[in-house]
Amino acid sequence: MAEWIELLVNFIMHLVATLGYTGVFVAHFAEGAWVPITSEVFLLFGGFLVFEGRFSFWGIVLAGALGFALGSLIPFFMSRYGGLPLIMHYGKYVHLTHSRVRKVRRWFNQYGEWVVFATRALPVLRNVITLPAGLSKMHGFKFFFYTLAGFLPWVAFVTFLGFKMGQKWEQITPYFEYLARGVLIAAAVFVIYLFVRFWQVRASYSEGDR
Repeated sequence: MAEWIELLVNFIMHLVATLGYTGVFVAHFAEGAWVPITSEVFLLFGGFLVFEGRFSFWGIVLAGALGFALGSLIPFFMSRYGGLPLIMHYGKYVHLTHSRVRKVRRWFNQYGEWVVFATRALPVLRNVITLPAGLSKMHGFKFFFYTLAGFLPWVAFVTFLGFKMGQKWEQITPYFEYLARGVLIAAAVFVIYLFVRFWQVRASYSEGDR
């Protein structure tokens, strides 16, 4: 494994080991609040540390699930009480249009509130579904419960995967080079995309003021 990949793996491992349950909780809270972070990485390494006997399996699982459920309340209440104008004001930076919002709301209204539970294990969609849930004035406690219940099995699965990885850590570590490169490339593309969107929006406002 390349030296920089090994350093990255060791850094994440040290970060999870140092922050423990708090680190897993904060990472998932941030993801639930729509911060672009891959919280599953913390679960994988958390599962490995469970294998080493340094943490409790259910401690990691509950920290991740509770963190995501509580973090999701931020965009939920923003959309519930701020409404569509607030969402569109900030959504323009991530290419969120009125037509896309209408499609998500139509899909949510068609299948009902249970989709909050059903989609929590699906990347990207588990965040987007928060939007129509808030706009439809879904009850806050029900939203929190559906989010927690739907996300808990996924957190348990990823943590268990990290635990099983610990049994074959030496055979798996070479593949981290490909994983790390993919994550870094995706992060770079996302940052460039946000930068371009910011300047496009700023330019459109400047032209409108003329």
